[in-house]
Amino acid sequence: MQSDMKKNQRGFTLIECLVALMLFAAASVTFCTAAYNCISVLDKMNKEPDMEVLKGYVKLNITLTAERTVLEDGLDFDGFNNDTITVKAEIEPTKIVNLFHIKFEVDYNEVNYSDEMFLVRPTWYEDSADRDELLEDRKQFLEEKRMQEAKM
Repeated sequence: MQSDMKKNQRGFTLIECLVALMLFAAASVTFCTAAYNCISVLDKMNKEPDMEVLKGYVKLNITLTAERTVLEDGLDFDGFNNDTITVKAEIEPTKIVNLFHIKFEVDYNEVNYSDEMFLVRPTWYEDSADRDELLEDRKQFLEEKRMQEAKM
């Protein structure tokens, strides 16, 4: 008679319920974590960029600028979120031919910072005689160095 009662009783045991609950919890945690990661990425895209991204973007636009006078007078280009980034630079030639030292100031929304970089630009000499003079100076220096090494 007891065996007939067990056959008629249908349902889940306590262990089966606990296993199902644990599987549901694990799936819920995984889903919630994935959803949070997606939402946080979208949220970051809508916010202001961090400083490293801004600095890289500014240096890229400086590198793409062909005219020296544009940088010295003030370069305006599109920023993030349809804003304008303004860059003003001081450009000085170095002792290395075609290499220029650029000190620049950036103004973007409420962010202001200064930075510097070196850039190779053969066309940026104000007077081509300056470049020729620098080339001749470097040639003489190298010839003197070779002569000294040959004497040793």
